[in-house]
Amino acid sequence: MIRKFITEYLMCELKCKYDVDNTLCDPYYIDKGLILNTTFFVHTTQPLEGLPAGVRFGEFTLCPMPGCCGVVVSTATKIAQPFVGKKLSKHMHKLKEHVALELGYSLMLSTTVSSNAPQVAGATKANWLVLEEFKNSRTGNELLLMSKRLENGKGTSGE
Repeated sequence: MIRKFITEYLMCELKCKYDVDNTLCDPYYIDKGLILNTTFFVHTTQPLEGLPAGVRFGEFTLCPMPGCCGVVVSTATKIAQPFVGKKLSKHMHKLKEHVALELGYSLMLSTTVSSNAPQVAGATKANWLVLEEFKNSRTGNELLLMSKRLENGKGTSGE
């Protein structure tokens, strides 16, 4: 069975990204925490920012942090190319926060390329904090390490 998370305008499905055969599989989670990297596919549930209901426009992956059951890493967040620039990132941030809270996490971590101005601006508007700026020695990219605190069962997303 696929677990669904629904907010006012969006819905995502919990699916494990890979199994032994590199195919999608049922989600793995214990209590409220994920135990494998898990991809969420994001759909509209009603018209939103000019999109009709039922449109899959993006995805994101949450990865539990080894050694700390209260932290989850947000990675591989994507809005499909036809939908870029349609003001969907604020809704995606709210949905990611909702899912992380539902799964019992207290903090999200993420990295982004510092030159990706739209992504940095969207994260900043959603109250992500820059913890560190560094150069990835493997790729040469300048990166930002960002965090998002989830407090008291309520998110802290900006509007």
